[in-house]
Amino acid sequence: MIRFLLMATAMLSLATAQAQTRMRDIFAETPDSIFPMLSTNNKLDCIDLIENNMQAKVKNCFDEPVELKQLTDSYLRLEMSKKSTVEMKLMNDSIICLIRTYKGPAPDSKVRFYSLQWQLLPIPFPIPKVEAFWMPVPDSVAREAGFVRQSLQALTFVEVRAHADNETLTLTLQTDELCKEEKALAEKYLKPLEWNMPRQ
Repeated sequence: MIRFLLMATAMLSLATAQAQTRMRDIFAETPDSIFPMLSTNNKLDCIDLIENNMQAKVKNCFDEPVELKQLTDSYLRLEMSKKSTVEMKLMNDSIICLIRTYKGPAPDSKVRFYSLQWQLLPIPFPIPKVEAFWMPVPDSVAREAGFVRQSLQALTFVEVRAHADNETLTLTLQTDELCKEEKALAEKYLKPLEWNMPRQ
């Protein structure tokens, strides 16, 4: 009987620990410093709506619409406004990756890492230089590509996206500020980059 109770207690503790690392619970318990415009009820309403296959849109503290677009056990995508999104991804079962993307004028992202207790972690996330995004360029367009690189270096916007089904982050150099001809050339030879969380 005692052995059974010990096993039951251990299983309950494991289930509790697993529940606390589900994204729905991480989001529900996110501190105000992370989402100052969302109340606890806002977050709980979003979770309840999306889990019932309904549009998870609520009004924040400033009476502006916020929508939870996607929620899995390890991933969340939140549309804070028409020009601002937030992604949260659970990595290595113990690290929260928080990505804020602002669209003004082009999407540009900031990445931070936190413990499950929302302590900021000193994990570096350097944005690669413009040259890292370029594939080899043929000599016939090398001169034009050089001018495009200079333009992108002057206005470097990089969008970072997390993925619901893996722990890879995808970085995409934005070309919105280029003219039509420059943008066509850049998009032909630019490639997205991938970043993986270093194993602890």
